[in-house]
Amino acid sequence: MNDKWDYFVIGAHNASFDKDMLYETFCRYGIQKRWDTIFRHQLIDTSVFPIFTHYMDKDQYNCHYSLKQTAQQFEVPFDKKKAHGAMYDTEVCRRLFRKSIGVDDD
Repeated sequence: MNDKWDYFVIGAHNASFDKDMLYETFCRYGIQKRWDTIFRHQLIDTSVFPIFTHYMDKDQYNCHYSLKQTAQQFEVPFDKKKAHGAMYDTEVCRRLFRKSIGVDDD
């Protein structure tokens, strides 16, 4: 029987930052053994979406786009007053991912 941890993908904007912060938290609470189980899965970083989808002009080429820039390019609503809240940023990332695979929530 498969474990529930076998069926998910981790998505984040600027994923390397989030992954580092999460690892520090796992270590702080002594649960780093669970780390390999969770982070053996595919990690999707929405900050690189504009690069691979050619949404940005060549003059704007950059290795990292803010969540706001990425949302604007993909026409995903973005409220700067709610930005940087964990739940809000998660919802924006979810919408970006779904839009990138052709599922539009709006």
